[in-house]
Amino acid sequence: MAVQKAEAFTISETENVLTDKKDFIANKLSERKQARTSKWTQQHEESEGKKVTEEKSSFFQKYFNDEISTITNLLQCTGIAPTDRLALTEHFDSIVMSHQRLQKFFNDSVMFLPAFKARVAQEQLNLLMEEINEKKNNMIPKKKFTFKSKVKKSENKENSHEAPVVNKGSGLQKYAQKLNQGCEISGKTDETITLNSNVVNHKDLTLSKLVGCKVYLLGAPSTVHINNVEKCTIVIGPVSGSVFVDWCTDCEIATGCQQLRVHHTSDTNFYLNVSSRAIIEDTTKVGFAPYNFDYPELENHLKLAGLNGCKNNWNKVDDFNWLAMDSVSPNWQIINAENRRNLW
Repeated sequence: MAVQKAEAFTISETENVLTDKKDFIANKLSERKQARTSKWTQQHEESEGKKVTEEKSSFFQKYFNDEISTITNLLQCTGIAPTDRLALTEHFDSIVMSHQRLQKFFNDSVMFLPAFKARVAQEQLNLLMEEINEKKNNMIPKKKFTFKSKVKKSENKENSHEAPVVNKGSGLQKYAQKLNQGCEISGKTDETITLNSNVVNHKDLTLSKLVGCKVYLLGAPSTVHINNVEKCTIVIGPVSGSVFVDWCTDCEIATGCQQLRVHHTSDTNFYLNVSSRAIIEDTTKVGFAPYNFDYPELENHLKLAGLNGCKNNWNKVDDFNWLAMDSVSPNWQIINAENRRNLW
């Protein structure tokens, strides 16, 4: 009897083991099937995503090239008498509007374009704008822009929203001549420098080796580089391309731009109107707030730069030194409303 019970127990135990093995094998097969399905789905989605990106890039290139060709043909001014100033003015206004629409199309498309293709397209836009201005100036002559030195405003008006004027010792005319050649403002201490749209529009600007300066660039540059600056206030109008900041300490920078990239910077606040996410690297103790500087030509310059004043990603920042996805980088913060600068 005892032997029969033992045999029955052994058989039951064997059946349980076999059942467990079957369940284990079934689970493994199910997991393998799910893994294969998941991998196939991921590969399919990646493939589809790549196709969509390639299709968008291809559409962009065709439309962009067609528009460049159209604007270039319009510059021939076919059928317009060289002496008809009114007709020429309206014609060039139409050309500038076409360029602005193309710049906006580029800004909206840049997120899915390869970096090299984006750089080439922006350079084409810059060169085309230079060609438009040159052709317009040749066909519709106007008085050359001249700079007038003014007495520096008193300190109690320093923080008004009006653009500060420049004193006689600031060398503004020399700066303007350099900027027209694509040079930089460099090596200045405790100076106030103001350049307007006649000087900065569609230019690549560089600010470097500045200490304790106030710089106001009231126009729509193509690109701005800020290098090795300390204790400075820098206010820039809408930039159609990127703003690059490197080795900046204890500064306040206000700008509108397509992209902001910050390196080796600390104790600095940014007031932004930016289309894409800002990028920081090797940077600490920086704050962000929305762009709040205003001046009479701001709306026109936003259009000229192809920026949308209503779309602002000022509080979206990617820190390339902070890889944790579940927590915010400690290297940047949003500036509290009560601590934001309102007067420039």
